[in-house]
Amino acid sequence: MKEKIKITNLTQRYGKKIALKDVSLEIETGLYGLLGRNGAGKTTLMRTMAGLLPVNAGEIDICGVPVSNIPEVRKLIGYLPQEFSLYPNMKVEEVLDYIGVLSDLSRPVRQDRIDELLEKVNLQQHRRKKVKSLSGGMKRRLGMAQALLHNPQVLIADEPTVGLDPEERVRLRNLLADEAKDKIVILSTHIVEDIDAVCENTAILDDGHLVYNGTIAALIQMTNTTGIEDAYLKAVHSREVF
Repeated sequence: MKEKIKITNLTQRYGKKIALKDVSLEIETGLYGLLGRNGAGKTTLMRTMAGLLPVNAGEIDICGVPVSNIPEVRKLIGYLPQEFSLYPNMKVEEVLDYIGVLSDLSRPVRQDRIDELLEKVNLQQHRRKKVKSLSGGMKRRLGMAQALLHNPQVLIADEPTVGLDPEERVRLRNLLADEAKDKIVILSTHIVEDIDAVCENTAILDDGHLVYNGTIAALIQMTNTTGIEDAYLKAVHSREVF
């Protein structure tokens, strides 16, 4: 299996509005940042890669599997949406067990994975709490656990740190970095600090256009700036960096 995502000339529309325009990317194993302000097209790209939106034009290949093959793609991908608040009246461990059933995991495998992941996301002591009683940070960590439950090759996290306190943000970023050692992990965010903290490679989207794709170091050098925030702003405003 090719451990690579290949996106070729992807264009996505909502009616007459173009959300993504002719986007081409290749993403390999490791932690990859997708940076852009709200409305830039990040969520559309994430949802399309996850098989939740049909491709209007272009192609996406997930580890050798075309994204149109939804059943196989969903085996490969774990997806953490911006908001994870499903099943508010279920307990944490019940939610994970139910999602494990939907993923066709056997009971012994579910039990082992749930115990392992609750430890990893630091929710072991909260496993019998109802989802609605969890803090925002706990819900994000539960969302991460459900995305990882079937041990996917690709993890997509859409704005995972928004609204979290500094300690929770660092914890979640470290968890993503740890998973990226043997997975393709995509961190989509409008928070430049998140990308700067844990990513070596990044793509920048603005108004549906791919503004930059490459290393953060090269972006800083090409824009003749001193840090990623200034480089990002210059790239977005000029659209001369590719």
